[in-house]
Amino acid sequence: MMEELIKAALLGTEKYTPAYGLGGEALAQKITAQGEDREDVFLKQCAAAFLYADAGVQAVARDLPELRFSGETGPLVTGKMHDLFRIAVQDDDPELLRYLTHCALDAGLNAPPALAPALLDAAVKQGKKGADFAAVCGPVGQWLCAFNPEWARLYVPEAEEDFDTAPLEGRKQYLVRLRETDPAQARTLLQASIKQESADKRAELLQSLEIGLGAADEPFLEEQLADKSKKVKDVALRLLRLVPGSRISNLYLEYWKAAVQIEEKRQLLGVKKKCVFSETAQPAPELFQIGMEKISSEKGFPDHLFHIAQTIVALDPEAMAAALSTDADTLLDLLLKSGEAKLLLPSLGRCAQVFRHKSWARRLLEEKNDLALIDVLDPQERNRYYKKLISHELRSIIDRLFDAAYTPIPKDLVEAILSALRAQPYHMDAPMYYRLGFYLPGSMLPLLNKYAPEEKGDHQLRFFTQNIRTTVRALEYKMQIRPD
Repeated sequence: MMEELIKAALLGTEKYTPAYGLGGEALAQKITAQGEDREDVFLKQCAAAFLYADAGVQAVARDLPELRFSGETGPLVTGKMHDLFRIAVQDDDPELLRYLTHCALDAGLNAPPALAPALLDAAVKQGKKGADFAAVCGPVGQWLCAFNPEWARLYVPEAEEDFDTAPLEGRKQYLVRLRETDPAQARTLLQASIKQESADKRAELLQSLEIGLGAADEPFLEEQLADKSKKVKDVALRLLRLVPGSRISNLYLEYWKAAVQIEEKRQLLGVKKKCVFSETAQPAPELFQIGMEKISSEKGFPDHLFHIAQTIVALDPEAMAAALSTDADTLLDLLLKSGEAKLLLPSLGRCAQVFRHKSWARRLLEEKNDLALIDVLDPQERNRYYKKLISHELRSIIDRLFDAAYTPIPKDLVEAILSALRAQPYHMDAPMYYRLGFYLPGSMLPLLNKYAPEEKGDHQLRFFTQNIRTTVRALEYKMQIRPD
């Protein structure tokens, strides 16, 4: 009974009514019937529970009568999508369920209410990856979260007054949603509650500020630099570096201007420029206090270059270039032509990734093929690089192509993938072959069917053809919902 009362206290009596047996059904019904409102009923239940406990009688939880949802379900899936939702649940097919959930949410539709319990179970099983399974249940799913402790963690608050009692994942989703529409209000809400959280939760909630991040967030993020937890300070520092003109960014920028200069030398055919790195310029003491390392542990990597490398990662390429009165592409070219380029190259690549700087990423890809740099580019441009690397980076490329938006893979890249898989079929496991089908255009079905017939070759070939048949099945499901 105490667990039931605690649950009602946390969720609120508007959302949850304790289920209990207390001295027979008559007393329970009497308390409910005579209560002035839900709060009054709840307080009388608590009083009765404590009196019975003092008398040595244990109040026990009981099964609720049949539950009926009386609110609005929202628009529901129909036709083929409705049927496939039932098949996915019946066959315990998480990949089909994930694709259907994406399509339904994309169309603003909710799953059939009768499947909500199964979808909530699937969401619990999938952990952090299962949030969409709960979301597609709509209002019915949120209502059901109050009746099962396992589902309670999936509850997403609908209003600020429910924020403090919601589970961590629900609060994170609420903050993300609010940051998209009202960044200031989301920050105020977080500011009011963050001190009550554990260090891990503070760090996770703080990351929501990356959405809509701006100068207005700087004072609050500065406060988090005084947090006792390194995790929280690291998140705050990372976000402050992303805010143009922040005090932290300016500390790095001042050191950058002192430590790096562009030297010009007039020659017969024009002016030759080169980067010069100061060995005497020193970072502000506060930079060391907030995490910059003082001494290089790598042989042949001088401390002054080590400080410059850390500064490069912390600053936007455009800001670094402007500080030296040049443009970003010219700056990168000079840095790569310097004698210190080999030591600085990893930091230059990391900078391009952090600040999503496309022209730096393209130029650095000329130095080294790096999938993390390819991630910075637009999808169409990425695919050209993927085709070149497919034989060496097949698994990593497939992982990147499996995005949350189910972006269709272009035909020429699909052909390259299938060719590579036929030669190296074990680069993907069976579930990945099945999932692949949800990312293919319908026009690829004839080619897949050529690979699908039963083969009598070696084990490797049989593995490939057997799993390609699951790719075909997934693509056929997809075409029932979204025909090309």
